[in-house]
Amino acid sequence: MSLVTAVSVTLFAIHQDSACADPTPAPTRTGKAYLFTMNTGTGNCSLAGAAKGTLFASVSPQEYAGSRACGTFLAVAGPRGIVRVQVVDQCPGCRLGDLDLNQAAFERITDRGKGVESIAYRQIRDPSPAKALSFRVKPGSSTSWAAVQVIDHGNPVKLVELRDGDDWLDLRRGTDNYWVSTKGAGKRFDLRVSDAYGSRRTVLDLELEPGRVQRTKVKLYGTAKRRPEPATSERPLERPAPLEAPTPVPAPPKPAAAENQCFRAPA
Repeated sequence: MSLVTAVSVTLFAIHQDSACADPTPAPTRTGKAYLFTMNTGTGNCSLAGAAKGTLFASVSPQEYAGSRACGTFLAVAGPRGIVRVQVVDQCPGCRLGDLDLNQAAFERITDRGKGVESIAYRQIRDPSPAKALSFRVKPGSSTSWAAVQVIDHGNPVKLVELRDGDDWLDLRRGTDNYWVSTKGAGKRFDLRVSDAYGSRRTVLDLELEPGRVQRTKVKLYGTAKRRPEPATSERPLERPAPLEAPTPVPAPPKPAAAENQCFRAPA
């Protein structure tokens, strides 16, 4: 059995764990991982100050797909084990199936001295724990032209829409991981975010303040499974949420839905 086949089998076996298997898993890719020194602040994904942890990857232009891969997570398997990495950049010289890994991530799967290693990897759906969405308005934005970055979405973002009266306007995805409105935005504006798996959330009263990261309480996924219902709407954390009326007889607690923890990096 080749090394690539072996790590592919390992990755598939971990995915098949009954407690955390995805209903529609992403395809497993095979290729090479290269040790690469990367700066998350200057990468194509523009995630300065917003990348999570210390384990990062750059992907091929085909997988980068105009910034579609930005902020997502991959489970990467090599001879030493499996590591979870966040996509923060594009690797122009990589073929589909190849990755650049920073030193911390590379050392989780093989010896640093090798510099290159055969790998198998898969994009993680609903990476755990689910984070609350944040947003950053691009410097230079105004009421006549604006661009907004979605942060901590976990899954690939498929669509971002801006409320325009009773309508929603589709924003254009930029290669720098910002979503562009050629009509600008109001001093306060509402956005609707949809991921590649059908989840959709609405965030109200974001502010046109370029450069500032605006944090919310809204999670794009991670709630218990239930019947379909309208997209949730939450306000940024700067505005306190309304108090809820007390429930006379609280319902017995239900066990939390199992998060997808198939691809956590080994300790």
